[in-house]
Amino acid sequence: MPIGNFKNNKEILQYLDDIGDIKDEDINIFKSALAFSCISNPGISADKYLNHMDKIFDQLDKYWKQNIGGGLTQKIEAINHIIYNEFHYSGDKDNYDDLQNLSIAKVIDRRLGIPISLGIIYISIGLKFGLDIKGLNFPGHFLIRASEKSERIIIDPFRHGAILNAPDLRAILKSILGENAELSHEFHETVSNREILIRLQNNLKSRLITSEDYAQAIKITELMCLIDKQEYRLFLDLGVLNVKIGKKDMAINYLNKYISATNNEHEKIEAQMIIDQIE
Repeated sequence: MPIGNFKNNKEILQYLDDIGDIKDEDINIFKSALAFSCISNPGISADKYLNHMDKIFDQLDKYWKQNIGGGLTQKIEAINHIIYNEFHYSGDKDNYDDLQNLSIAKVIDRRLGIPISLGIIYISIGLKFGLDIKGLNFPGHFLIRASEKSERIIIDPFRHGAILNAPDLRAILKSILGENAELSHEFHETVSNREILIRLQNNLKSRLITSEDYAQAIKITELMCLIDKQEYRLFLDLGVLNVKIGKKDMAINYLNKYISATNNEHEKIEAQMIIDQIE
């Protein structure tokens, strides 16, 4: 179902549920992230934001044709010019933890976001531009890798599409994990579309838990279950969160689902201990 045809939450939920059943390469991360925004903000027009993305790409296409030439670096510079100079997107350094930074619709409205939300917009434009572009498994700060032939470029969508070298990456890592942190090959591995969406929602869930909005955190986690049906650890989260709002029977139900899904005996024992405490 085209996302612009959504009429109600039921249709959006069906769209998200379908994501859980399709191949990762068939997931459109922008439309999927927009579906999360639509369900959290009833009444907004998905078409408005899809049209906005089309406008960005159309302007990028015209700009590239007028300034044609060069390789991957020039393509990244062209994307950066359009996204950050022409459409005025920027990282929200002043209110980083604002929940609006995790809603694609609000990010577009405000032209402000954090690395993961800006990264989804950047990747979506890059893919339409024909780039081999993916998110990276970098801790604490979402980064992007673009590739062409033997050339690879790492991009920071939060800092106006800055092209990063090894010292830059090391500095970011140390600012997040401490001075003793060192770069690892795993930080250069790409993440799937589904993992990007889960990371986006995990950011939102964490902020909701910090603000003690457990009911909303439960709703977000339930949506995460739709798009990643293999992630059994979400059942543990739902169990603990339902305890927070006093729904003990629901908590036990989710914890039992977690026990049934995991093959790790330590995880089973820990979950059973929580159940015993509830009872």
